[in-house]
Amino acid sequence: MFRRLFWLICGLALLGMIPAALAQTIPDSGRVVAVLFYSPTCPYCHIVIDDHLPRIQAQFGDQLEVLLVNVQAQAGAAIYHQACAALDTGGVCGGVPLMAVGSRLLMGAQDIPNQMPAIVAGLLTSGGLSLPAFPEMPALYASWQQSAGRSAAISAFAAPPSVFDRLAADPEGNAAAVVVLVGLVVSLVVVIATGTRGTWEHFRYDQPALLMTTGATVLVAGSLALNAAADDPFAAFSAWGVLLLALVGLLVITRPNWRARVGLPLAALIGLGAAAYLSYVEVGSAEAACGLIGNCNAVQQSAYARVLGVPVGVLGVIGYGLLLGTWLLARVSAGARQMQLEVAVLAMALGGVAFSAYLTFLEPFVIGATCAWCLLSALAMLLILWLAAPSGWRAYHARRQPHGRSKAHGRDGSRPYKANAS
Repeated sequence: MFRRLFWLICGLALLGMIPAALAQTIPDSGRVVAVLFYSPTCPYCHIVIDDHLPRIQAQFGDQLEVLLVNVQAQAGAAIYHQACAALDTGGVCGGVPLMAVGSRLLMGAQDIPNQMPAIVAGLLTSGGLSLPAFPEMPALYASWQQSAGRSAAISAFAAPPSVFDRLAADPEGNAAAVVVLVGLVVSLVVVIATGTRGTWEHFRYDQPALLMTTGATVLVAGSLALNAAADDPFAAFSAWGVLLLALVGLLVITRPNWRARVGLPLAALIGLGAAAYLSYVEVGSAEAACGLIGNCNAVQQSAYARVLGVPVGVLGVIGYGLLLGTWLLARVSAGARQMQLEVAVLAMALGGVAFSAYLTFLEPFVIGATCAWCLLSALAMLLILWLAAPSGWRAYHARRQPHGRSKAHGRDGSRPYKANAS
């Protein structure tokens, strides 16, 4: 009897070991929660959401839960920056679609479907609930679970990021944006203060300002050209084109006669090239080819990429086109009409720099990311301001003189007015 009892106990123990053995090969009944950062205007995001995620979801069923976060919303952008700050160890963050799963970040419509299934399977094998491994995620997920019907977006529970969080999200690009912003604001103040007092002819720091601005333009354009993808010919053409124009600009600004004749249209073409590429990205909802610094896609997919519903890039194309056309009309005009056009060019340059300063401020301090193409446009507008200031202020003060007569050739080599009919 004892022998039968012994073998019965052994049999029961053997049966109990079978599920344990199977558990080593069958994934645990835990659950993985992943977060997909997307933008409604991003075509690659729709490819991931519509084509790839249903297949991956069907593979894992209830064991996989994917939460969608819209980065165009400020709260969604806050979570995006938090995830990138904690998990991005290899420079993956550069736009959307971006998938946070476990301690990994997957970027793009290729890496997400190719790598995510294996990562999810590995996390399920380890068992338990797996959340993306950045500090704020557990509290966000707990708040989301407790919400009524769990219908609210998880980004609704995100704490608004501080200014330091935004700056830290893209440190190199945002540092460059702050430097450009300081240059825009200081230049605006100096040009207005010096010009309105009528002391521009005695100002001696415009050439150093032009040299520094053109040098910065070459550096930014070079970073875009070196990173231009071969499979995006328009980006490569735009980047190398503006780099060539900037290099020519370095030669032109050292010669006063050349600077007065072709400096401003050269700078306008640089800005026009940058604005044209941004228009292509914004209107076509394409991914931007970013430079070696910054996060162009985060900027272009933000709520600030449009003004009154019009893409900022389109506004730039219109602005540079009007400015270039006004300058050309001034070159073929004389007398009072020429002076009016010179003042108009200066006024447009002042307005363009003020608008560029506003947009550049938004990048590091509000959006938390910087667009190198936007910096290039801001630098081009700054060049235009310094190039338009001499003739523009002379025209402004000449029209205020009793007989409206201007002085002789300026020290920048520009020609005097032919006549004055005022």
